Amino acid sequence: MEKEIITTTTNGVSETYKTAVQTHQRILANGEICAQSLLEICKDLKKMRDEKLYEEFGYAAFDEYTEKAVGIKPRQAYTYISTYERLGATVLQSNASLGITKLDLIAQINPVERTQLLAENTFDGMSVSEVKALVQKAKDQGEQISLLQEELAEVKAQAEPQETEPEYDAEKDEMRDRIAALEKQLTDSAAEHKAALEKAKREAAEQAKKETVADAQTQKRIDEAVKKAKKEALKEALKEAQEKVQAEAERKDSKIKDLEAALSAAGAEHEKLEKQLSLADGTSAKAMVYIQSIQDNFNALFAVMEEMPDEQKNKFTGACMKLLNAMRAQVEK
Repeated sequence: MEKEIITTTTNGVSETYKTAVQTHQRILANGEICAQSLLEICKDLKKMRDEKLYEEFGYAAFDEYTEKAVGIKPRQAYTYISTYERLGATVLQSNASLGITKLDLIAQINPVERTQLLAENTFDGMSVSEVKALVQKAKDQGEQISLLQEELAEVKAQAEPQETEPEYDAEKDEMRDRIAALEKQLTDSAAEHKAALEKAKREAAEQAKKETVADAQTQKRIDEAVKKAKKEALKEALKEAQEKVQAEAERKDSKIKDLEAALSAAGAEHEKLEKQLSLADGTSAKAMVYIQSIQDNFNALFAVMEEMPDEQKNKFTGACMKLLNAMRAQVEK
């Protein structure tokens, strides 16, 4: 199959396009490496067999070498060799993408017909079984045509006048009729053979088209499934985030309620102290009660602040510092 030419300039294009160009170039390079590798393994296996180089490694036979040292069955090794011998280096390398199994089958077709089929990309998209069926049909019809040609040549030879025998008009007419019939049969067989090949090519093209449509439908279903999965994942993530926000809000509300309860308790304690002071004797006694009250309230406040989030704690710390500075200024007057 002839490759389309892709423009691979990288000037003034996006990073994604540059990545696409680099990936495309690697694909082409690796494709050439694969094609060259197939050719080289065929050539080297043939060289190893023909020159008996395997004997240098202590193997008595090529079959033993391929199975034990190369790791392939002897039959597969002979397939590589015979395909290379029948197709030649150029045809083998230029059609390496078909694979050795298909190429081995294609090599069984007569050279003229094989060249035409390969030039028309007949085998692209065909499965191994489809190639095998087409090759068998071509071989059967080719053998039929060969037999007709041989019979025609034999009849023509018999129809030639013999110098040592008298010529009989009736016999000559019979021979001519037989030759005409064979020529017509040969022409009809060739036409049938061509029609069968054309039909096989059309069927292969239709099958490839169906597979392309099927692949597109499969890809569409995959894309839809991925889209649905992403949507479900996003929905689940949103639900989880909402639950976390709700839990955090509830935790903050609980802390605020605890703080309000602590302040309320401090207010109640303050009223209690006020009552105690009103009943206490002496200025010093009153002062000590107030100092103790301030200490207890600050301790209670700091305990509550330790449970606050950092942002909320910082606000109360600032408020406490302002209160302490104000109290200090009042004391120093």
